[in-house]
Amino acid sequence: MSDLVSVVIPAYNSAPFVYAAISSVLLQSYEAIEIIVINDGSTDDTGAVLEPLRPRVRYRQTANQGAAAARNLGLEMAAGRYVAFLDADDLWHPCKIACQVDTLTQHPRLGAVFTNIATMNAAGELIDTNALHKHYRLFKNYPSLSLRRIFDQRAALPLAPTKSIDLFYGDIFEHLFLGNFIPTPSILFRRSLLETTGTFDSTLDTQEDYDLWLRMAGRAAFGVIDYPLPLIRRWPHQLTQLSGHVKITNDVLRVIRNQVQTNYHQISRELLNLRMSDLCLEKCKTEIGARNYRCLGRFLLKWLHFFHHTGYIRRSRDRYLHPVKLTTLAAKLYRLLRLMLVRPPTEKTFPGACCLDERIV
Repeated sequence: MSDLVSVVIPAYNSAPFVYAAISSVLLQSYEAIEIIVINDGSTDDTGAVLEPLRPRVRYRQTANQGAAAARNLGLEMAAGRYVAFLDADDLWHPCKIACQVDTLTQHPRLGAVFTNIATMNAAGELIDTNALHKHYRLFKNYPSLSLRRIFDQRAALPLAPTKSIDLFYGDIFEHLFLGNFIPTPSILFRRSLLETTGTFDSTLDTQEDYDLWLRMAGRAAFGVIDYPLPLIRRWPHQLTQLSGHVKITNDVLRVIRNQVQTNYHQISRELLNLRMSDLCLEKCKTEIGARNYRCLGRFLLKWLHFFHHTGYIRRSRDRYLHPVKLTTLAAKLYRLLRLMLVRPPTEKTFPGACCLDERIV
């Protein structure tokens, strides 16, 4: 008998798309699936659209609390050995669940497996069939980085009798700490992992998925199927407004600070300084956009602090395959202010932790 997979779908005002999303789960070649739909306080016709599907899904309607709370409710209802998430406006390839369950069955060391993604526009027209590298800032910050270099092991996974696709797997915590690259609609993981990691942090407005993936990656190896099995809908101006960038950067800083406090034994000084220098520079950009020059000055000094303590930068970043290219202005500024920087802490605590005080978020 096949192991049950619980698919959690949070839906908020998704009436035009949720029927197609659920249909893409019902059309999976893997049969042992339970579908859990959480109607997160929708004010449109989402409930009416779901009515014909009620016999085939487990349905719960709640007041609007956000995607994290809706997914946590779905996790409480889940009975499967494996768990996957699908957003109400996205779609799945019919072989997605079967490929991922086969991967976790054949590789018991893996706690989770995710996939490459394809993207479509609001009208459902295909945009890109190899979108993972374009979807996440990590690959922009480290242009030489690829899935092949992140993962230390590789295997072939049969997709059809005449076709196989690449499976990469290994420990990814260090690279994931540098930036998220796991799309939520692409992941499938063992539900037993939640016993040690906990569920989504519903106090985060964004990045609650990144927070959970980091906790999982600190305890288990991951795999990635380099084939676009989810089709993700991209909306015009999605997450491009300044307020969205500010909120995302603040939440990432919270996630990183939590990791430093709870998982410090896996985070080297070099890794922390690399991540924080990137984040503080991103924070500087958002503060410039908001014309908040008081905070800009504080984060500029923070950036210089972490940038200075990367173990002298070029050697440190070469480890992650990203040669440093400083502009003339940044190079001059760095040389001018390096003598003003605060030295690293001398206390017998985790190096750099004192720099992640409450004022940084």
